[in-house]
Amino acid sequence: MKNTAHLPEDRLVRRAVEVLMDELGPVDTVRFLAIRRNRRLDVVARHRRWQRSLDPEAFLAEVFGSGR
Repeated sequence: MKNTAHLPEDRLVRRAVEVLMDELGPVDTVRFLAIRRNRRLDVVARHRRWQRSLDPEAFLAEVFGSGR
């Protein structure tokens, strides 16, 4: 089994952007990064809407059974 070391986060981001720039060019790199960011915000907003409509007791009963 190969033992791998993880890059520090700042170096990982820098290398990933360099790879994107080399493969996609600056315009498509920016497009790609913007797509991911916007999609993530949509997921968070959708999750927050779901949480607002959630009945905690009903949710817990559904997940863990209503054996209380």
